[in-house]
Amino acid sequence: MEANAFQVAVIAELTALKYVLEQVGKIAFIAADLRPEHAAAMREAAREKLLAEVSPGLGAVWSGHMGAEITVNVSSILTNIETAVAEAYRRAPPQV
Repeated sequence: MEANAFQVAVIAELTALKYVLEQVGKIAFIAADLRPEHAAAMREAAREKLLAEVSPGLGAVWSGHMGAEITVNVSSILTNIETAVAEAYRRAPPQV
């Protein structure tokens, strides 16, 4: 199946939003002096919460699928923030 122009535009927009969100997350974590471990803890808490949520109106099968898809995407964003924060702290000069 080939994507149409609308699908490509939606995927591009969501990818751009994800990228910007990850950069803002990195900045927020560093500004708050949070470490990569905080992102890992946030990811695990989000996983537990999101998998337990129900999406009304989707039916049992799709509701569970929606929760799993959202969980995977949130985990991906938080993993990328965790990686970016770790890289930023490795590159930061030592504090004197």
